Amino acid sequence: MSRVMVALASGQRMQNVIPVFQRGLEFEKVYLIRSADADQPGSAFARAVSDVKETLESLALVKVEMSDPAVGAYAVEDTRRVTAGIIQKETPTEVVVNFTGGTKCMSIGAFLAAREGGATSLYVDTADEKLVWFRPNGEVREEPFDLRGRLTVPIQLSINGRRIDEQRTRRQALPAPAYQLARELLGLWPQCVPTLDEFGRAISQGQKRLSNTGLDVQVTELLRKYRFIGAVADGSWEITPQGRAVLTGKWLEALVYVLLEGSGYFDDVMVNVCLSGFENELDVVVARNGQLAVIECKSGDLGGMTTLNKLQAIRTTLGIFARGFFVTSRTVDQVDNSFRVRASGYGIRSIITAEQLLQVADKIREGMRGPS
Repeated sequence: MSRVMVALASGQRMQNVIPVFQRGLEFEKVYLIRSADADQPGSAFARAVSDVKETLESLALVKVEMSDPAVGAYAVEDTRRVTAGIIQKETPTEVVVNFTGGTKCMSIGAFLAAREGGATSLYVDTADEKLVWFRPNGEVREEPFDLRGRLTVPIQLSINGRRIDEQRTRRQALPAPAYQLARELLGLWPQCVPTLDEFGRAISQGQKRLSNTGLDVQVTELLRKYRFIGAVADGSWEITPQGRAVLTGKWLEALVYVLLEGSGYFDDVMVNVCLSGFENELDVVVARNGQLAVIECKSGDLGGMTTLNKLQAIRTTLGIFARGFFVTSRTVDQVDNSFRVRASGYGIRSIITAEQLLQVADKIREGMRGPS
């Protein structure tokens, strides 16, 4: 049976999008009821409506129609009347009224129209990750989100008005051996950190070679195996061009990606993502149940305010459902309290240190839940 969804447009976009991607629901058409604010050119509401409509239609998932006319943000009766008109136009038993978005007054009007018109109502509970169904016969039923493999990182970015710069992203891509190295480094964690940091320090200082003294033999053998370094006759190591691209700290991004992608917790995992019109690269991005997490990875120096400002900018541009995390190769006692306090003030969900790295997937999954 085909379904039609009536949704209330608002700045909070994911509540209107999640049901379209829920497994088992097959919507063919979505009506967006907007408040008059959304008709103001360039307004946040106008952009939200445009982004949702453009994304859903570009994926050929549903046909999106705008209600006519717009309703007042506090007009219960206007919302009820517009919603009722759509229900009567369609087949009531095939209509689902999603009253999650909009103002509370708009939600009341939409819910009343559904109850009076014999249509099913829907509330999208993003905090507890479930759909709550209100049937015409009074039955209330809950259904957990099931978005596996559907609501990907690129789709969520698009819904929030951002597009991946494919050309820049390809240029930033790590070589395939970096991920093979990462999987083997997991067996040497955290003993591998000092040696990796030494190579990173050498590169930052413009050195092409590094003495073998004090380096971990198992780590250098892995680096040699994947041709990130090469042996020199005097017993030192020469850093290869491919090694220079990885040993400046990118190895930590590869480790985090391997751990998150292999956990099975997330709908999508991407690394080294560049956005059009946005200078900062996103080290690792994951999607889960309609939420995004952006993970900044730093080996060696924490980066101070530069790192925190970057994470704040990322969260601000990606909407209220984006979560920020910080992963460092440093130990917990090497992260000073002032950095922690500032990070918390900037909305960083968690600072994941070397001791917790192998549990990073659990930390990210737990930290993504709950309100922003």
